[in-house]
Amino acid sequence: MGSGFSRDNNVRPETRMSVISGLSSKEVDDDETLHEDEKRLEKHEAYLENMYLLKRMFKQLDPAVMKTTTDVQGDIKVSVKYVSDKSLLLVKVIAAQDLIAKDIRGHTSDPYVKVLLLMHRDATIELTEEQKGMKCTSVAKNTRNPIFNEIFTFPVTSEQINFLQLRCSVWSFDALGKDDFMGERIISVADLSCYDVVASNWYELLPEVDLTIGGNVGIKLNYKLPQTLNVIIEGAKGIRIDNDDVEPFVRVYIPGVPYVYKTWPCKERTGSPEWNESFDFPVPKEELNSRYIVLIVADANETDSYLGECHIDLDNFQFDQGFEGVFPLSDMRGNVAVRSRWTRNAITQEFQEAMVAHAMYKKPNMVFARVRGAGNQAISIRVPKAGAQSRLRVVNGVLVR
Repeated sequence: MGSGFSRDNNVRPETRMSVISGLSSKEVDDDETLHEDEKRLEKHEAYLENMYLLKRMFKQLDPAVMKTTTDVQGDIKVSVKYVSDKSLLLVKVIAAQDLIAKDIRGHTSDPYVKVLLLMHRDATIELTEEQKGMKCTSVAKNTRNPIFNEIFTFPVTSEQINFLQLRCSVWSFDALGKDDFMGERIISVADLSCYDVVASNWYELLPEVDLTIGGNVGIKLNYKLPQTLNVIIEGAKGIRIDNDDVEPFVRVYIPGVPYVYKTWPCKERTGSPEWNESFDFPVPKEELNSRYIVLIVADANETDSYLGECHIDLDNFQFDQGFEGVFPLSDMRGNVAVRSRWTRNAITQEFQEAMVAHAMYKKPNMVFARVRGAGNQAISIRVPKAGAQSRLRVVNGVLVR
């Protein structure tokens, strides 16, 4: 009896507890691991919810802001050089920074970069099969700030350079499933000074661009004194038709003007619909040079499925002559360059005041809470259509400028 009691005293406390509960030590460890994973998941979901609320607040800075299809943040650094005597394009993927964390357990990612050549939609020259091949960097493990320093070569003629684009997309490797998209940037090589010299830049990552979107839309503009801009949506040609049930319509608005109109859906189910509908906007002629029109083509049968967009700047519009013409459609959901000049200063000022208010009142808590081991946090806020962004860096709950 005594010896048996002595043997029980030599058993580790956690093992004794396992025996009492009827569980093995391995089962207890597995249960604790599962509980920790659930806590991490809850914490990550709370973080995403707070970030969503924060972005919603800054969305009010510009009513023209459109939601993105995925969470994208960070920048990528790329160098480009065209070696004319060898007809080679050299592309060096250098690094990326402030990428989004795709691994919810480790709050990190395993990023790599895909590089692909594209030709501009207006190009009369096509890429060869050899030029169409995609190239990838190696995977950088467990980091949101990877360094690659990898060089890729593409055979490119001097005639192709003027229409050439680079598609650099960042992905997070997933050994158990599909790799996660983290953002991309399409770089126009023609806009770079890379002829026998190196052009190196940081580029902000954007949501994925749908390059299958195409076609054009025709409009007519008239101006009626004292302050009415008349927009007539005539029709479209060559828009993408994914199925036989497509019923395209156009949504039209002018950022800063409190009116949004849309045409009736075209029932003919064609890639060249006609509308011939007229809409009036109150715009003083003094403001024409700082306004632009947004046209968005969508499918009424697919919950407003996006079929393309175009922006028409009015700075050269002659109000006494009117205008009629066609404009190409493209995927502009991630466009960061467009902003009404009329609202630029007001947006910038409001952005600054909002960020000061967040810093003063230390809200939301997930940014400013002092969490042990939290380290550095970079919180980026971006208004795509306003072309404005801001970034907070917090170290252990303390705002660092």
